[in-house]
Amino acid sequence: MSGPGQDESVHVTYARHRSSESHSMTEQASHVGRPVAGPERNLPAMDVNAVTLAFKNGLERAFQQDYFDSSIGLLRTSFILGMVYYAAFSILDRVVLTEVSPRLITIRFLFVVPPVLTIFVLSFTEGFRRWWQVGAGIATVVSGTGIVAMTVIPEPLARSHYYAGIMLVLIYCYLLIRLRFIWASVAGWIIVAFYILSVFVYPGPDSDVVTVNLFFLVSANVLGMFGGYALEYYTRRDFYYRHLLRAEHAKVEEANDRLEERVRENTKELRQDIRRRKEVETALRRSEQKHRLLAENTLDVIWQMNLSLVFTYVNPAIREIAGFSPAEWIGSSLEDHCSAQALRQMTSIIQGELAHPEDHTGVVFETTFLHAQGHEFPVDVHGKILFDDDQSPVGFQGTTRDITERKKREEELRAYREQLEMLVDERTQKLHDAQAQLVRQERLAVLGELAGAVAHELRNPLGAISNGTFFLDMVFQNDELEPEVGETLEILNREVLRSERIIKGLLDYAEAGPPIHGEIDLNALMEAVLSQQTLPDRVALTMDLDKSLPTILADREQIVRAVDNLIRNALQAMPDGGRLTVTTDQLSMKRKLRSACGDDGSATVDDGPRPTDSWILLTVSDTGEGIREENLERIFEPLFSTRTHGIGLGLALTKQLVEGHGGTIDVESRAEEGSTFTVALPVNGGAEEAPRRGRNA
Repeated sequence: MSGPGQDESVHVTYARHRSSESHSMTEQASHVGRPVAGPERNLPAMDVNAVTLAFKNGLERAFQQDYFDSSIGLLRTSFILGMVYYAAFSILDRVVLTEVSPRLITIRFLFVVPPVLTIFVLSFTEGFRRWWQVGAGIATVVSGTGIVAMTVIPEPLARSHYYAGIMLVLIYCYLLIRLRFIWASVAGWIIVAFYILSVFVYPGPDSDVVTVNLFFLVSANVLGMFGGYALEYYTRRDFYYRHLLRAEHAKVEEANDRLEERVRENTKELRQDIRRRKEVETALRRSEQKHRLLAENTLDVIWQMNLSLVFTYVNPAIREIAGFSPAEWIGSSLEDHCSAQALRQMTSIIQGELAHPEDHTGVVFETTFLHAQGHEFPVDVHGKILFDDDQSPVGFQGTTRDITERKKREEELRAYREQLEMLVDERTQKLHDAQAQLVRQERLAVLGELAGAVAHELRNPLGAISNGTFFLDMVFQNDELEPEVGETLEILNREVLRSERIIKGLLDYAEAGPPIHGEIDLNALMEAVLSQQTLPDRVALTMDLDKSLPTILADREQIVRAVDNLIRNALQAMPDGGRLTVTTDQLSMKRKLRSACGDDGSATVDDGPRPTDSWILLTVSDTGEGIREENLERIFEPLFSTRTHGIGLGLALTKQLVEGHGGTIDVESRAEEGSTFTVALPVNGGAEEAPRRGRNA
């Protein structure tokens, strides 16, 4: 409940407010009255077309509706009165123009009255609003031309004096039926034009009489235009003033409603303000107690310092974080509690904020403070500038939080993220490798089918060529051949043999099926393969075969193909001669396998099973041109070759055959120093899965 003093303050304030609002409303009301009684120069100008008098500011449609509503009654009355007058003048016709009165009555009641009566009836329809000006104009023209028709009758009185009836029609046109100026002018001049035309078409009266009639008729029409123009102009001005008055009245009503609502609101607000002020005072006291309690018990350090960077306040949390009591901290400088580097960081931030205090919204940054025991610890600082009433900086305040534990968690998280990224990279690489292997296998399957088809198609024409060269040899064996012919036949035989080897390689690659195991002596097999090879004179052969090798379960034909391909590959790598070394061994050859590049720079491709006591090792080495490191990963791919002859299926077929036996093939090579191919075959025909190491060739 408010007391007497409070009510008086409310009433006084309300009275002052009401007086101010009343003064404003008085000014508005006086402004509204000006269109009626005030000078026109104080009103907004009426913007109309100078000829048609149509509004330019969007009021034309509203005016047309208002003009119709205010004119329809007078229009109907004028139509009735006009038809009565038209009929009444027929009495005059019978009195003064007895002989021609039938024709005059015909004009009046057959050609004039029916159209006018029709338009009068249609004025009661809903759509008449849209064309009432046109209808009134048509009625005017019909009435005027009817009188013009009466003046054409060959009767002196009618020819000389009935033109006065046209003036009566013009009076109706411009003053009574509320035709707009533009429509009335058009109708009036049409009537005058018909009269002039009738004078020239049907001459009769004296020229002086015609001149006088035309003068009065044109003058009457011009005066009617002026009258019609003024009448419409002032009608439109009256409508415009009424429009302004309605607008101002609406403003006054709106302002009055706002004033009353504002008075009610102000009165309510004043009473609520008094009640809220007491509530705020109570809440302020409670908030002060609560914030003091929070400041003294929070784990974050709350501090204030002046522009000299001397602390003026700190809460008890400083003891837990930095090891100082509030009494020890208050009065100390910022530089007493941080390193030189941290001090430079914080002073730079402070100077930057003081340079543009108007844009200051607070800063957040990480730095370090010195503990009472001497060590640094990381902190998170939230700071703001303190301003006086003149918005001048007077100091700083903020909070500081020890983030030692958070930093530890962040470091652990970073290490875990790096470890996780490494695992993801490893898994991704394995997936990529598996996908690449799958693609290679699919390509090899397609290539095998294609190779078989091409080989079968080429064998027949090559057989025909071979038979042809043999027949030529038989024909000319007893005759002396020209050197060019003999050389050509030799080239044909040599190229046919080379093509047959290529076709054989394609068929071997395409038709290599699962091995048919049988016991074989690898040493004897090696000696047999080497005995069938023709070694160049500049190539020396070294054989180191382990006589204690056990027999192995393998497909003899497939192993012969694989060994033959390795020996041919080694011989082709030594076009200028060298040494070919072939060895067989068991576990003792394990030392010769390397998993990566050695200290001497040699490159090794080895990612297959490692031999054990149940494995036999076969090694073919050469001292030829070697394999460049960038080609090592591709030498076992079908159709890959670094030589100008051959199609690159020998090593691919060898790898396919070895792996078909459950074995592996590795290569160790250095450019210009030679290569070593090591084949590991299981003794038991692949029943035991071999361990893995390095990269698989």
